[in-house]
Amino acid sequence: MIDSLLAPTDIEEALSRVYVQAVAARVRYTTADYSQDREGIDILI
Repeated sequence: MIDSLLAPTDIEEALSRVYVQAVAARVRYTTADYSQDREGIDILI
């Protein structure tokens, strides 16, 4: 088994964040990132 630096949930979170940023940018909104946590809000539009 190969050790990974990121857990699968960390990868899913990063992909979700990038998707939200792309959708927001398409409608000319900006986003603010929060540092990675395990408790809740990860991005603000």
